[in-house]
Amino acid sequence: MGVDRVYDAWTCGWGLWFAHPDTVHLTCRVGAAFAFDVVVPGAAGAPAQRYPHYGRFRTLTPPSTVQFTWVSGPSGTGGVETLVTVSLEAVDAAVTRCTLRHEGFATAESCDRHASAWSGMLAAQAELLRHVT
Repeated sequence: MGVDRVYDAWTCGWGLWFAHPDTVHLTCRVGAAFAFDVVVPGAAGAPAQRYPHYGRFRTLTPPSTVQFTWVSGPSGTGGVETLVTVSLEAVDAAVTRCTLRHEGFATAESCDRHASAWSGMLAAQAELLRHVT
């Protein structure tokens, strides 16, 4: 997918691939706050689990860089503000290299949980963008 399309997914398309669509509150501008929930279905009839996330956009440089602060609850960053930087590079017209750096964790466990989660989320984003026109 082209770099513009991937940049849009990181700035205004969170409800399509990442966050529960009804919970996304964001304006794509530097300094603007955002909030959303990730919703994970419950197992064997258990209720879904909601994980609120908050932050602010720090850098928006179309189509190459998106940087934002990131705060989530006890099973995420533990309330600690972290920093996510997404760098996008057009390999060719249809292929974009996405490099994600998430830093500032208070614990190694929190860092490890996020590394695992980001891998799944990036795969979900790539799959969605392959099928959306």
